[in-house]
Parts: sequence; C-alpha cells; structure tokens
Amino acid sequence: MYHRELNFEDGNIILRALVSPKEPSKDPFPVCFRVHKSILRMQSEGFDGMMDIPQPPAQDGIDGQIPVVDMPDDATEWIATLKLIYHPEEILKSSSAQTAFDDLALALPVIRKYQMDKLFRSCITRIQMDCPQTLQQWDMRNDTVTLVNKTDDFPWAEHVVVEPAGIIALARKVPEIHSLVPVAFYDLAHADHTVDDTLEIDDDYLSVYLENGGIIVRRSLLTAKDLLILGRGLQAVRCEIYDTAHNLQSRLKLCQYGIPYDLGHAECSQPIPGGLEKFLSDILIQSIAAPRLDPIAWMKVKADSAYPDGMCRACLGKGKKFLMGYREYLWTRLPGFFA
Repeated sequence: MYHRELNFEDGNIILRALVSPKEPSKDPFPVCFRVHKSILRMQSEGFDGMMDIPQPPAQDGIDGQIPVVDMPDDATEWIATLKLIYHPEEILKSSSAQTAFDDLALALPVIRKYQMDKLFRSCITRIQMDCPQTLQQWDMRNDTVTLVNKTDDFPWAEHVVVEPAGIIALARKVPEIHSLVPVAFYDLAHADHTVDDTLEIDDDYLSVYLENGGIIVRRSLLTAKDLLILGRGLQAVRCEIYDTAHNLQSRLKLCQYGIPYDLGHAECSQPIPGGLEKFLSDILIQSIAAPRLDPIAWMKVKADSAYPDGMCRACLGKGKKFLMGYREYLWTRLPGFFA
C-alpha cells in the first residue's frame, strides 16, 4: 500500500515500513513511500551509503524499476518525518503547540537516528519555544491559560500548552530535550487544567472541559520510574516550602534572588498582627494546602495582590521581594526535586 500524500510520480526510491496496528491480534502491514533520493540526501549524508547498496526493485507493474529500501522504523514515524522533510512549515509553524509536538514526537527519533542535523535542530527549537524553561516563560504560559479560561474567542489550551507526560516520554528517546523534563514533572504535579487520559470521560463533558481551558494529560505514557520521580519530587517541593514557612530566617541569606536580608522593621508605625514574618509564613502554607495548587504561581498572585490594610510601605516592599525571590529560588531547584 502506498501512502496517499507521500507518493510522488517522479520519485526514484521507495521506502517501505511497517505499521503496527493498535489491536495486538492484527499483523503489521507495510506502507510504501515513493520519494526522491536527492531530497533525502540533502537532509543527511547517512542516506548516501544506504542508497548506494543495491536494492531489489518493487514487485508491481507500475514501479518495477524503482529500488525499494525496507526501513526498520515504524511507518507512522516515517510519515511524520517525510512530512517534515517535504513540508516543514506545516509542522514547525503550526499554530497549535500540541499538534506540532505530537508530529515532532513521532519524527524526532527517526530524524536523530539518521543524523538529519539541520532538521533536528529546527525541531528541537520548536519544542523549546513551546515548553517553558525559565520562570518568566512559565508565568507567561500561565497568563495565557488564564486568558483561555476567560474568553470564548481564544483557542483551546491545547493550542498553547504541550501536555507534560509527552515531554517526559519523548526525552527518553531524545535526550537533547532532557532539560525540559523537570518543569514537565512540576507541571504534571501541580497543573489544575489537566485531566487523565486513563479515565473514561463522557464526550459531552470532554468538549466542555476542553473549551474551558483544559488539556488531556497522557499518564499512560509514564513508566513506573516516572511515577516514582513524580511522587518524590512533589513531596520534596512541599517539604521545602513547609520547612521554609516555619523558618523564614533560613532563606533570608539568598541575596542572589533579591530576598531581603531582614524582614524586621523596628520603626514600623503600622505593624500587622504577628508581624510580616507570620504573614509570609501563612502564604507559604496556603501555597501547599490544596493538592493541585501551583505554589510558584500562587506566590506571584499573592505578591501582586493587595496586602492587608495598614501595612507600611517598607514591610510591603519586603514582603513582595521575599515572595518573588523565593519562587525564583524554588524554580532553580526543580532539577534537583525531580531527579
């Protein structure tokens, strides 16, 4: 069977790969791609040696003179790869982050294996563009998801959010994106806009869910080790925040994050009950009180919100600096939490 789109009349080589059916009881079946040697060679010198090896011709009346190369990879991976080779803009410039990621996740193992270096770099760049790596990018993504939830005219969240389990799974095959994994685990542990793909969900409910900013997390992609890392990392984040809430003084020396050296204000003419230290401690405890609450995002919300009436400007400034600096400190520790 020839692929409908990747079957060019002037093609001079046929790549043949097997499709593995979803039903285990069914046998794999071959799919053929009639493509161009010159275009493949432009992508990688690795194709030179492979194509120079004498190949048997196709055994049909139409393409009897065209050599056939049997590829060991899955045909679905080659479909995504060849689409990227022939029409890269359709994927690399897709308006949907999740759609682009799904195609790239299929193609990247093949692109990496056959050393298509230029295309590989372009794919990695697109994934990095869609997946937060810095705290600023994380805040921007959260703001976008909030906007999705507030308007009917904005695209669904899956257009701007790449579901985290897919990132974790792809990193096992493509280690070049491993730097994205700690944030993906954090997202998986705390995001409140996700639903598990292993649950049986009514179609009507699912449509409403997606329209209101939800995404489907494919937990079925996670291994037992992934789940262990997820559980340990979540516990580590919560313990760090809990310990800090009960001993803020231990974090006041992190000057590189802009955290004030001292939270005291002896001359304060408008002291709040319990002082600034208790006020901040309560905010930290609140950030881990709800199971799915993102504490890093919560601290930003509290830092940007109005503080209690009567708090003096000096205490207000110190409180905001502490919360913004401490969340930055937490962000730098994610690789250690989810290791």
